[in-house]
This record gives sequence, C-alpha cells and structure tokens, in this order.
Amino acid sequence: MCKEGLRTANGCYHTCCSFQFLVSLMVGMKTLAVIKPVSIKLQKKSNDIVKAYNMITETEKGLRQMRNDAHTVFKAWYANAVALASDLGTEPSVSRTASRQPHRENTPHDSTEEYYCRTLFIPFLDHITEEMSLR
Repeated sequence: MCKEGLRTANGCYHTCCSFQFLVSLMVGMKTLAVIKPVSIKLQKKSNDIVKAYNMITETEKGLRQMRNDAHTVFKAWYANAVALASDLGTEPSVSRTASRQPHRENTPHDSTEEYYCRTLFIPFLDHITEEMSLR
C-alpha cells in the first residue's frame, strides 16, 4: 500500500471516530428516519395528491413537535452518540472556542450536550422543516 493511501485511510478513520462526526451521524440518521416512510410512500404510483399532502403535513407536524421538545428528544440521541463514542474510545468534546471569532459565533453552552443541541440538532431540524414547507 502506498503512503498516500495509508494517510488518507488513517485520516478518514480519525474523522469517523471524532465525537462531532458521531453526533452529526446520530442526528442525521434519527431525523431522516422520520422522513423515510413518507419518502417511500410518495414514490409509489398509487398515491393521489390529497393523500400525499396529508402524509407530508403529518410528517412536518411531527418534526415541528420534535423541535418544540428539542432538548428532551436530543437528550436520548446524545446518549446514543456517547455510547457509540465510548465503544470507539472517543471522549465527548466540543470544538475549541476563541475569544474573537470573525466568521462564526461562539455558541454559549454549559455542557457538550447543550452545545451540540444548539449548533447541530436545532439548526438541522429547522432546515428540514423549512424545506418541507417550501416544497
């Protein structure tokens, strides 16, 4: 194996084991699992427009409910990410913060759970619901 291939594989391995990646993976997987049944049903030829509209409305309503209970929902998902990280030997951590951040804000947080809820889970959920309402 060449050195470049080994370096690339090692980099991918460390990225996949990072806590930020694991939390992102968990949020994406759990959120998109809510949308998957509707996506599958909408691809069938036997659906009519009213039935499709009702399915989308119900899914959007469920996502909004998740958003209203964001801290409760995320708490369970975060516990799953921590367990997965523990299996991989990764410690829960947040990105480092700087005193002066010109390109993005330092999100105030008291714990790693709160940090990821505010910077990852809530914006992703808001984006998904916004896109569903636009289409």
